[in-house]
Amino acid sequence: MTRNKLGDTFAKSLQSALCYDKYIKSINVSGNRIGPIGLKSIIKLALMENNAIVAFDARLNPGCSEKVERQLALCMLKNIEKVRQKGLTVNPEFLKPELYSF
Repeated sequence: MTRNKLGDTFAKSLQSALCYDKYIKSINVSGNRIGPIGLKSIIKLALMENNAIVAFDARLNPGCSEKVERQLALCMLKNIEKVRQKGLTVNPEFLKPELYSF
């Protein structure tokens, strides 16, 4: 889903799907047209509740500020910790240091 023209309407649909999904581990929506409203709704209504996603790349979107990147990183780090507490391993392929450093 990278480098398309996906915007806030797509973000609302994605947020709805992520609230209930327990299988998706990594999402890359970088380089789209998701604004601050779309990214905030994904963070507040989906990623705060979804404990399965360990990588969410939203860089190069108009709404992806330093604050949003920090919030995304904190959600992903929380999820990684919860996965490890369950005794499961996180696929190293999903761990991208640039998504977790701020």
